[in-house]
Amino acid sequence: MKTWSCDFYKWEYNAFGPVGPSGDRLAFAESTGEIKYAMPDKGLFRVKESKQWNAQTSRYEQRPGDSGEHWVCNGTSIYEFRHGDRQLRETKLPPEMRGKAISDGPLPFVFGAKADTLKKRYVMRILPTPAGVTDQVWLEALPRTQADAANFSKVELILGARDLIPFAIRIYKPGGQDQDVYQFIQNTSLIDKGLDLIRDFSKPVTPLGYTFILEDGGAAAPAQQTSLPAPPPRAR
Repeated sequence: MKTWSCDFYKWEYNAFGPVGPSGDRLAFAESTGEIKYAMPDKGLFRVKESKQWNAQTSRYEQRPGDSGEHWVCNGTSIYEFRHGDRQLRETKLPPEMRGKAISDGPLPFVFGAKADTLKKRYVMRILPTPAGVTDQVWLEALPRTQADAANFSKVELILGARDLIPFAIRIYKPGGQDQDVYQFIQNTSLIDKGLDLIRDFSKPVTPLGYTFILEDGGAAAPAQQTSLPAPPPRAR
């Protein structure tokens, strides 16, 4: 995969979410966003809209403020919007991290890691697919290292059987109670002809009222507040 872009739905599950009619825990928050990638190490992750459950009104409402996660990597720097602090931070990547900061980050299943790298970082196995499902491959990954275990206790991944492109991912947070679920809305082609390799991965403009901060040093890719299945996420 050389280039890829998609929109996504995200559901966050925790103890504060509502309980459905059948007694199952529903999502506490739901979001939409976009992902863009160009090998070896250009990426964009942006939450466009996010809502969370309001127990007082018994409905999902817009999250206060502009709190959506948003970062861009051009291969030499990572630009991260910290909306709560009204900051745009640039972290320059050291030479040894260039070309692999995204694939070695906390969510390599989306950003082009190699099979050998995945096998070294995770204990992986193929999961049985549900009855009647013939066009998907289900995988489970358990972290081998303490660094990965700090981000999640387990990841379940659904790939399309034809092209092995991610369809959905369920991330179990440390402790196993909280979960983030992503469903990816694929383009019709692996090569996104609408992807602008210069504009999409260039240094973002500092928003009005924000402070630009330059950090120089050895930082890795930003941690996704995740950078799936059993059962698959419900369609919305």
